[in-house]
Formats: sequence, structure tokens, C-alpha cells
Amino acid sequence: MLTIMKKGGIMLSMKKVAIYIRVSTQEQAEHGFSIGQQQERLLAFCKAKDWLVHEVYIDGGYTGSNLDRPAISKLKADINKFNVVLVYKLDRLSRSQFDILDLIEKTFLPNDVDFVSMSEAFDTSTPFGRAMIGILGVFAQLERDQIRERSIMGRKARAKAGKFHGGGDIPVGYDYIDGELVINEYEAEQIRLIFEMVADNKSNQEVVDKLKENGYTTKYGEYNANHVGRMSRVIKNDLYLGTIRFADEVAPNSHPPIVTPELFRRANEVRRVRRSAYSGNGGDVGFRRTTLLSGFTRCAKCEARFTTSISSNKNKHGVETSRYRYYSCYSRAFPKSKMATKSGERCDNHNWREEDLDREVSDTIRKIIFEYGYFDKLLNQSNIKPAEKVSPAQKRIAEIDKQIAKLMDLYALEAVPFETLSAKIDGLHKEKTALSKKLKSEESTSNAVPLKNINEFRSILADMGNLWDLADREQKRYLLSLLVREIRIDGFDLYYDWTWL
Repeated sequence: MLTIMKKGGIMLSMKKVAIYIRVSTQEQAEHGFSIGQQQERLLAFCKAKDWLVHEVYIDGGYTGSNLDRPAISKLKADINKFNVVLVYKLDRLSRSQFDILDLIEKTFLPNDVDFVSMSEAFDTSTPFGRAMIGILGVFAQLERDQIRERSIMGRKARAKAGKFHGGGDIPVGYDYIDGELVINEYEAEQIRLIFEMVADNKSNQEVVDKLKENGYTTKYGEYNANHVGRMSRVIKNDLYLGTIRFADEVAPNSHPPIVTPELFRRANEVRRVRRSAYSGNGGDVGFRRTTLLSGFTRCAKCEARFTTSISSNKNKHGVETSRYRYYSCYSRAFPKSKMATKSGERCDNHNWREEDLDREVSDTIRKIIFEYGYFDKLLNQSNIKPAEKVSPAQKRIAEIDKQIAKLMDLYALEAVPFETLSAKIDGLHKEKTALSKKLKSEESTSNAVPLKNINEFRSILADMGNLWDLADREQKRYLLSLLVREIRIDGFDLYYDWTWL
């Protein structure tokens, strides 16, 4: 505590307070726990108590399910600079009973720092307050579990009823209209091509190369290197047979299929045989991504891909005591590998601990999703200027897409013979490819990005706000691929190739 002299020579002690604030976008919308409101009330509380505020620590847009947050890390590093941690509510610190008690018992109390919750009106400087922390922690954990359970039950109920769960990850090949999956014929054409090429024993890379060669795009942008790893998930996804599934709920014939059962079976059988041949164990091991950033990272020094390697610590008896996974440049980790680019010379780029690089990238993605103005700042840093007007080439491409959709509708009604349909679509497709190449050429000499594309990304980011912290690793990889083409690593610096640029 600070000792200060007031009028009359009386010595008084003043508490030095660290204010901690956390809010997620969903909580702010539903309960009004905005950063500004919390800060205003907490500062007023400190003024009423005659406490001195050391610093306000803010985590905006972070879940309360764990303590992996920048402001919490900084607060712990500054633990000797104050003697009270003040929050608006207990669950602002965490919704996990274990995390709350761990922080208080292992970080706050050993450093003579009290913990005070303004709304619950208790603090750890009293025996009653310490007892109540454990009790309220139980209820915070219960609330988190109930929210998760309700979310899972809601998705299971929708799956059982044959309804798509909605959200920002609308599958390529469909549009989500009035709560239903409706075939997007332009994208469905691409999905059929993928299945046909795989059934014809083509590799993922060959499939992506063909899609790029034909000038195809989806609602999420152009095809790139990140799509290679996603081809296998497309092939295994029986959503394209009209099936909705979540957990143990499976509802066939829930929406119009894009591929036939026979084509689906043939493609998956060919892929199974290829996996068996290449993995050497009959399973998916050779194709599974085991880290968040596999396939996204490249060395800025030598242009080689980054891979993962394992390092271990051993005691004096040679017994392994711990293991760490690292992201390493291929030319550093395996300089004689065919993936290396320095002809046997070892690259000197920095190795990253897996958890450190994952956290660094995740924090950046969270800023884009949650931090107000960060997306606009990125656009300004890149000198991007939204193009207000749609060019004639863009208008014509949109018209071609509508024409192709109409032709497919007529074919479905058996109003157009297949030969006529094939010839017309082939002509339209060639025209579209030529227009797309022209647009790319124009865009390479201009820094204008269509306003429509930027607004689409704003919509995707808004949807991600409810998904990122609940997603597993594979789901996060998919969300990441919507934002990032590639991350180039130069020592401790990361350079992002954003998909909207």
C-alpha cells in the first residue's frame, strides 16, 4: 500500500489498484457489459473508495473459458506494481472455477494482492470473501457449461430437423437463403468438377490447378495453395449428397444434392486407395494436419515452406524429461530434403515454438475480428482504396453467372438438350475466363479493391466473432483460410498475405 500524508499530518494508506476488464461481442450485445460501461463504473468505485488506479487492463473480444489473453498476461507480469485487482463481475476474470482459484491462490495472494469483485461486493482480504470466491467460481463454471450445452443442443436439434446450422461458413456450392441451403449453380459446377477429377485419380494439387486455370472463384475468393489441403474434406463431406449431420444426428435428403451417390462413392474409393498407397498404413495419417498453421507458413529468407519438428530435453542420465514442437524452415530443419530451397545450405531463419506462433497468429486474428477499427487500419496500411464503381467486365461476369444458372434450371426441367447446354455453357465459360484474366491484369496495376469484396469480408468477420473461440483446430484452420493466403516468417516478424488484398 502507498502511505500518504493528508492535512493535519495524519498518515493514511491508499490501495493501488489494477482494474481488469473483459468483454466478448456476444456479451456486449446481450447484457450491456461494454468496455466503456465497465470502466466508468469501476473508476467511480475506486474514486468512492479513495483508491489510486495503477492501470486499466482490457481484453476486448476474448472468451472467459481460459486465461490465454494478452491483458491477463500483462497483469501477471506487473503483479508487484499494485496490491488490489478489481473486476466488475467475477466471470469477467474467468468462467472457469479452476482458473479463478489458480489465479487467486498462486498469483494474487502469494504477492499480497487482494481480489475484489464490485458487483458481488466481496474481496479476498476477508475470510468470508475467500470462501465466496470458490462458491461463485462453481456457478461461473456451471454457466459456461450450460451455454455450451445449449449451443450443442441447438445445433443437434437443427441437424435432426434437417436444417443447416447457419453462421458464416456456408459451404461452397450452396447459398443460405431463408434458413435453407439452395444450390449455387456456378459453385456447384466446381464441386462436381472436384469429385469427377478425384474419381479420375487426380491429386489435390492437380484439382486446384485445374480450378485456377479455369478462372473459378467462390464466395470466399480465388483458389490458392491453402485449398489443396481442403480438397480431401470436400470429397468426404456427404453434405453434397443432401445430408445434414452434427454429432450423432444424421438427416439424409435434407436439401438438394450436388453430386450423385455413385460419383461420391467412386471419388472416395479412389481417394482411399491413394491414401493407402502413400501413407503406408492404410489410414489418413499421411494427409492429416497436426498443427494450426500447417501449410500457411513460408520462410521469407529462402522461400521454403515451414514444417514442424520436435525437440526434447534430457536429464543427466539421458532420460527425456520434456518435449517441444517447433515450426522450422525446411531449409534449416532438413537442408537435404527436397522441400529445402538452399541446395544443402542451412537457412538461418528463426525457429518458433508451436504455442508461441499459434498464439501470435491467433491474437492477430482476434484483433481483426474483435478490435474496433483494426480491419480499417490494415486496409489503410496497405493503401487499399475501395472501388465504388463496378467495371463493365465485372458486370458481364455477373450476367454470365446468371445465364449459366438459368441454363441449368432449363436443363433440370428438360427444356434444353444436353448438347445445346454443353455448347452454350462452354462458350460462356470461355468468355468469363477471358474477362477474369483481364480483371486480374487491371487489378495488378491498381490498388483498388471492390467495395463489395470488403463488405463481404466485414460480414465474414462478424460471423467469425461467434465461432473462433469455440472452434477446434480443423475449424480454425478453415476460418483462417478465409482470411489468410500465406504467412511469411522473417525472424521474429510475420507478414500476412490477406485474402481481401
